[in-house]
Amino acid sequence: MKELLITIGLAIIIALLQMVMKGLSRTAIKPKSHGLTQEDTLFWSDWVIAAGLSLTGALIVASNENKPIPTLQVVGCIGAILAGCVFLPFALRTFAYEENAKIRPLPPGGIGWILIANACGILILSSAVAVGVNVYGL
Repeated sequence: MKELLITIGLAIIIALLQMVMKGLSRTAIKPKSHGLTQEDTLFWSDWVIAAGLSLTGALIVASNENKPIPTLQVVGCIGAILAGCVFLPFALRTFAYEENAKIRPLPPGGIGWILIANACGILILSSAVAVGVNVYGL
């Protein structure tokens, strides 16, 4: 459980640092003093890709060190990553976006779809971390 909390904490810290870097690199959008938009708070795709890389790394280590692989957990994680790469983008396009490519407002505070997408990304990343924890025996 500690590893999953660390993963979520690191993902949030990295997301905040990405926001700072995006904010520093953009010109302001009048009347705001920064150039950030709601879409800049979407990190689910970063986290799904990180999950795929994390799982791949864990499986390579397990293979090189002849460690047992938690097969059912790996299959579930691969399924989650595939859902994040195939199903989630189409679901978001269908339900979360308006025709003008703006995110539809959804409670709370109009950022519901952002929270849903990011929560899916964190869950997928957490599943890959859980596989890694089992492989490494932490």
